[in-house]
Amino acid sequence: MRTIKSNMYRKILGDFGELFILYWLSKRNHEPVLIDYTGIDILSLNKNTGKSWGISVKSRIRAENKEKSSINVRAKQIPLIKEACKFINDGDPVTLDILMKIEVHFAWLSTFNNYK
Repeated sequence: MRTIKSNMYRKILGDFGELFILYWLSKRNHEPVLIDYTGIDILSLNKNTGKSWGISVKSRIRAENKEKSSINVRAKQIPLIKEACKFINDGDPVTLDILMKIEVHFAWLSTFNNYK
């Protein structure tokens, strides 16, 4: 059975991916900032090394049993990412591919009526 997605699916997924990477970096001695710049979504300072990272986030949902499939960056995006990273330290763009499984559990509020 095919899943019917919301009209806002792509935007929600992209926003989620960016916010998740902000969270992930902030737990790993980075100072990340969400920015709106051509080619870069996040600028992050690694507090251990003093290097800044320009990060372009690509998000997608991987189908069951397809976890090893790749996330593609379009060839026309690469020059934009490189150009955006010129002003950051040595200009090296960073690629992060975080494979994770997220479980969400819903419960009716009435489930908790017996707890005080």
